[in-house]
Amino acid sequence: MFGGSWGSTLAIAYAQAHPERCLGMVLRGIFLCRRSEIEWFLYGLRSVFPEPWEKFSGFLPPAERGDLLRTITAA
Repeated sequence: MFGGSWGSTLAIAYAQAHPERCLGMVLRGIFLCRRSEIEWFLYGLRSVFPEPWEKFSGFLPPAERGDLLRTITAA
């Protein structure tokens, strides 16, 4: 299995579900979909890359940017 970022999450899930079909794994940029990783992606990046974050979240009214995940998934 080979995967990066979200692909690493899928590779791990596949390997767990079908260990008999996997000889090995090469993973890079591992994203495990933990709450801390989601928080970093949705909010932490704002402090490092404020302009791209503004573009990313800019389609929402400012009042709705406090909980991006809830707002996006409710749409």
